[in-house]
Amino acid sequence: MPELSLRLMQPADGPGVAALHAASWRSVYRGILTDAFLDGPVHEDRAQVWEARLQRTDADTNFGIVAESDGVLVGFVYVIGNADPGYGTLIDNLHVDPSQRSSGLGPRLLDAAARGIAMRALDMRLHLWVFAANVRARAFYARMRGTEVEMIEKLTADGLLATEFRVAWDDAGALILAR
Repeated sequence: MPELSLRLMQPADGPGVAALHAASWRSVYRGILTDAFLDGPVHEDRAQVWEARLQRTDADTNFGIVAESDGVLVGFVYVIGNADPGYGTLIDNLHVDPSQRSSGLGPRLLDAAARGIAMRALDMRLHLWVFAANVRARAFYARMRGTEVEMIEKLTADGLLATEFRVAWDDAGALILAR
């Protein structure tokens, strides 16, 4: 069985994170984002985002965690601490390689994020945004005891308007798995 390891995201992880991010979007966001964007510039778009994000020096509040299986990147989570005065810390991204879905990796990444939030003494209230049309992710967050607290229309990366839900937890500690 392949060995799974979690570690802090480093600037050198940018290209791999961008590639996984693009692959995840191509798999999950068909019908949410345009095919032209998903089949075209999505990888370049994500590469620019991650290059800029990983050059920042605010690791005391913003951090990422990558999951590797035998040295291959299979998932990641990115946290922006104290992002919202009403909802606290933001899970800005949680993506798992399509081949790893339903493997238990999502809960492990959320566990690692919650532990990182606690270790950095960030606001333990937690939230994220999920597309209304992403039914599978919404069901996952409900299983993780998140509550849909708000619905908005937002511009997507390819310029469309889409409905998103804010999913919130009163305490990120609820995502820490028993060991």
